[in-house]
Formats: sequence, structure tokens, C-alpha cells
Amino acid sequence: MKITTRRAAVLTFLVVASVTLFFFTQYSADNDPAGTAIAEYIRQNERVMEQAGTVVNADFVRRVSVGPNGPGGYRVYTFIVSGTKAKVTVVVRAESLDGEQPRERYSIESIDP
Repeated sequence: MKITTRRAAVLTFLVVASVTLFFFTQYSADNDPAGTAIAEYIRQNERVMEQAGTVVNADFVRRVSVGPNGPGGYRVYTFIVSGTKAKVTVVVRAESLDGEQPRERYSIESIDP
């Protein structure tokens, strides 16, 4: 099967674009300042400790934004949490609260084995 120059260029472009997009999403997820705060929230959460035990590791999986940034919108973070008793998937909802000092409110949406 002979690959034409045009097909090779299209395939090369698709591969480079895919790799670039992958690294960009990984970079932006790793540099999310809320991710560190949420990981700490998970480590101290009683519901998580009941299911997983003492948290050994909380690996960030993904972030989804719902609605506008700021009031009315929120973000959903998914973590894989390894504990002394079990490994669980934890979904955390983060909301921005208005006030003199902007702050975040976190709540556990689900914990699945």
C-alpha cells in the first residue's frame, strides 16, 4: 500500500495535534491551584477515611467545569484515592463563594469502590 505525500502530511498533523493536546490538558490539570486544596480536603474527609482508610495517595483524574466561572457555576474533580483499606474513586464538587474574600466550598458528590 502506497501512502501519498498528502496522506502522510495529514497523518503527521493528526499525530502532532493529538500529542500537543494531550500534553496541554495534562499541564493545565497539574497546575490547577484548587487541585492541591481538594486533595488535602479528601485526605481529611471522614467519609473518605471510612471507605478507604488513611489516605496514602490521591491521584487527580479529571476536571469538568459546569456553568459560568464564579457564582452559579461549579467544577467537578475526580480523584482515584488509595487508602490503607481500599482504593476508591472520589468525585468532589467545588463552588466559588462570593463575599469580601473569595473562597471555595468543597463537597463530596460520590465515593465509589
